[in-house]
Amino acid sequence: MVIETAATEHFTSVICYDSLGVGHNLTLRFFKSPAENEWYWEASLSGGETIASGQSGTVAFHEDGSLRSFEYDSGATDISFDPGTGAEAVHISLDTGTVGGFDGITQFASPFSTTVRSQDGYGMGNLIDVSFDETGLISGLFSNGITRPLAQVVLAKFNNPGGLEKVGNGLYRPTGNSGIAIKGEPGDVVLASLSSGTLEMSNVDLAEEFVDMIVSQRGLQASARVLSASDEMLAEVVNLTR
Repeated sequence: MVIETAATEHFTSVICYDSLGVGHNLTLRFFKSPAENEWYWEASLSGGETIASGQSGTVAFHEDGSLRSFEYDSGATDISFDPGTGAEAVHISLDTGTVGGFDGITQFASPFSTTVRSQDGYGMGNLIDVSFDETGLISGLFSNGITRPLAQVVLAKFNNPGGLEKVGNGLYRPTGNSGIAIKGEPGDVVLASLSSGTLEMSNVDLAEEFVDMIVSQRGLQASARVLSASDEMLAEVVNLTR
């Protein structure tokens, strides 16, 4: 005779990272306790790591399926292990949800679906893109998907902007007439904002642009006259053959 029972052993895993950015595959095994609404859990790692504390414990649920408790054996408060890579010891805190709530691990009559939704570790990444916002904050996007602030652009204002000395290429030099620069973040000390990918008109030499436009216009007129002269010559050739 074969007696079929509900599955009493389940697994879930997550990649965690040590201080050197090396990934470690942490697996949590859940298996049923003889007590009602209670499970044992056990942590394991697939590499040469050594778990120092927090390797096992129990998780219990209320009659409505909400979490009642999640505990570590031997009084531990997290999973701690030596990664074996020369990095610092890794401490993993499991956020299993609110006691009495349904925002974490729950127990219902359904297939096992407990999984790690997110974790705050990450591996080494290379800088692949840079952007900045209207407040001047420069952010870097790395190949591991992490975005980090890199620098802050500041602006300067003067009591007399007309007293600045123009030195070319859109650059100006403070003078005694302009006063000293008052520096600050955009929108704070200086009431202005930055726009990414745009070009201010102050960086365009209008006189040079007008000259280029006139040259282009004269070139077009000369080309049109050449075509007109060629057309007249062809017409004379045709008349000679008659």
